[in-house]
Amino acid sequence: MKIRLEQTNNNLSWLKLLAIVTMVFDHTVWGYCVHVDPGNQWYGYLRMPGRICIPIFSFLIAWNMVYNTHNCMKYIKRLWLLSLISEPVFYVYFQQVWNAFIPLAIGASLDYSISHYQDDPRSRENQITGLLIFIILGLGFTHSFALVSESLLIPFAGLWLRKSNYWYLVIGLLLIPTLNGLHWQYLIMIPVTITLIILCFTPALKLKRLKFPKWAAYWFYPLHLLVLFGIWGPA
Repeated sequence: MKIRLEQTNNNLSWLKLLAIVTMVFDHTVWGYCVHVDPGNQWYGYLRMPGRICIPIFSFLIAWNMVYNTHNCMKYIKRLWLLSLISEPVFYVYFQQVWNAFIPLAIGASLDYSISHYQDDPRSRENQITGLLIFIILGLGFTHSFALVSESLLIPFAGLWLRKSNYWYLVIGLLLIPTLNGLHWQYLIMIPVTITLIILCFTPALKLKRLKFPKWAAYWFYPLHLLVLFGIWGPA
């Protein structure tokens, strides 16, 4: 797979912006339907755009781990910091635990561990891999299989990018339907998501240069939830 790194990075910056916008829209719709119009018949349709967010964020994290990050450990630590800071804000707004960036941070950690896997069964990488898989399975038993799928998307995307083996891509794609349940409104967003990612690699697609501040990508998630909490209050 021949990659034009600078052009693709710029296209992916626009894709990240689209994912953020649709995420905010999705969380706003959720708050409106919970507080203002609980019986809204368009609820499933209004939340369709937000279904692209997690697969795109997962792919972007895997992409950054492979191509854009000189120090993967620092990158992973920032993801964990973001997920831990976001958790109390996520809880007061949704009245739920496990914000989306916790399984993303787990997935990035597992991707790093797998990429540094060694034959020695006592190696640190093998021990960390086993621990992370145990945690992921625990999420499945105690919460939902969707958290397991979200945690595994990044490692499979990373394996595909590093090894160019399309079986890893196929497995990753098979995980996506489990993220939101087998509702047809959400399932039809899967080919939309895949198409958007593929377009970013198209040489003919040369979007205007977008400078995306690094801090914005990390802090926007908890900040937008705080704003929505101020508007709608808790669930």
